[in-house]
Amino acid sequence: MRFRESGIGEEYKLLIGFLMTKQGIGSIRAVNILLGLTDDERKKLFGQIKGTGEYSEYLSLLKKNRIEVVDSEGELYKKRFGELKYRPAVLFCRGNIGLMSRTTVAVVGSRNCDQYGVNATRRIVEQVAKCKNIALVTGLATGIDSVALEEARKYAVPTISVIAGGHKIFSKINNDLIISEYPPANKLSKGHFIIRNRLIASLADVVIVAQAGEKSGALYTAEYAKQCNKLLFAVPGQMTDYRFIGCNRLISNGANIVDWEGNWLHKANLVGVLGDQENLLERVLGVLIDIQIDQKERINQVEREKLMVINYNIYDEKTPEESIIRNKENDNSNSQNFILKCLFDSIIKDIVSSKCQENSKCSMLAQRIIEKNTSKSAMSIIQNENKRKLFLAVALYCQQNILQGQGLSFEEICCGINEFRRDEIRRYLTKLEVGGILRQNLIGKYVLC
Repeated sequence: MRFRESGIGEEYKLLIGFLMTKQGIGSIRAVNILLGLTDDERKKLFGQIKGTGEYSEYLSLLKKNRIEVVDSEGELYKKRFGELKYRPAVLFCRGNIGLMSRTTVAVVGSRNCDQYGVNATRRIVEQVAKCKNIALVTGLATGIDSVALEEARKYAVPTISVIAGGHKIFSKINNDLIISEYPPANKLSKGHFIIRNRLIASLADVVIVAQAGEKSGALYTAEYAKQCNKLLFAVPGQMTDYRFIGCNRLISNGANIVDWEGNWLHKANLVGVLGDQENLLERVLGVLIDIQIDQKERINQVEREKLMVINYNIYDEKTPEESIIRNKENDNSNSQNFILKCLFDSIIKDIVSSKCQENSKCSMLAQRIIEKNTSKSAMSIIQNENKRKLFLAVALYCQQNILQGQGLSFEEICCGINEFRRDEIRRYLTKLEVGGILRQNLIGKYVLC
């Protein structure tokens, strides 16, 4: 915007939001008002507004509700809404804005849903939860929206909700990210719901209509999805069921079908499962022990077998194979990384095979996995202090699905690794925050960055 550097600086987006609190002034009109002024006139107007009690109350409301105002110059805004025909000048966001960088799936549908629609929605979210780097988008309404949100919490899938009013109305809701194009104090309006649907469609990579009658508002979301060239899916219903007239019509007009087995995930390019996620274990150890593992490094079978010879025969007389490896260690500056990579592969295999990530109460299992694997290795790099850090890394890795969603409080983390001192855990968590692995959300829980 031309007035971004006109002396108002970063506060210009706050000024747009404030102008929108006035009756009859929307997003576009607020921008046009400012664009119609000279730089000096804008500075003068802003100076006058800043001194009013109304502006102070507006800022206080933003701060109280922890709302960030995002303008059209932001990278995530451009990525998600840059191609939208009628895009808002600013967005009011509460929560983890970084979720917009993930692969996003919108699940929308009727408010007056039946059991078939509920079961279909639950199945869809269950399937989506197995995909990596995912976030679920909904409209935070009743019916299909509320079922999708409930299931997302069950599987710890991060959620992005787009609301049709101001944040003040939804101040008691603590979802991962809530977006509105309206100032905090704005009330809900019937006409806003359909307008809101264009943001849902633009925000999502994939739009799924779980249930829709002939005049369902979800059909507007589907239409916007077509305009935005988004992948559109619909759940088929019986031809005699009036609750699915909209879905069946979408399918007959080219929408893809959602099937019970989950084959639609491949068509939607939603790939990867929980056990195939980015290796959090290596990232955490990279910060705590300052050892970096090359993610592309692969260990061939011969090298793995040689390493196993050392693990199991470390207290015997040296074998020829052991001598080969020790010579390799002396010549290769990355030998520690090589050994840790083998160890991590073994640990992750145990975690996945035991389905540890599906259970939040996995600290005892994590302890057994550590003891099992490190008892084989007499490498000097796995010293007592590093062993404790490795256990913390495994405990976090086991619960990464929760950390990607609702997060873990400090107390919950302490309960999971209660053999650590609380100040020691706090120190490690602070280091992980500085290292860009974890952060604290609005309610003080630790989540993955």
